[in-house]
Amino acid sequence: MKYLLVLVVFLSFNLKAEDKIFCSLIKAPNIVKKVEARVDFDKAKHCSVSCSLNLYCNKTEVYIFGLGKEFADLLGAGTPDAKDIAANKIGISFSESGSAKTEDECIDVCLDYDWREL
Repeated sequence: MKYLLVLVVFLSFNLKAEDKIFCSLIKAPNIVKKVEARVDFDKAKHCSVSCSLNLYCNKTEVYIFGLGKEFADLLGAGTPDAKDIAANKIGISFSESGSAKTEDECIDVCLDYDWREL
């Protein structure tokens, strides 16, 4: 987690004020807890968290937050997978398009997605 924080701080220096990553850092713990209580499939978890975060935070920072998670995985925090980044983008697209307007809808739409297409 400390590596993720370092990456986030580093990346945030190159962004405009409204794109800072701190919204995702603040919102993520509660969203992750809610998603993990309902979702077992890894790609649906990534999708649900990104979709839910994007309801509150700027999509650029949500995308960078997801990249930070994969970077932390590369450093040993988990198992890195490029398809996780694709799942994050799918989640963001659900909230951007209005397909999901609440955290519960994000979870539902990500659980219903045909992940064989990824």
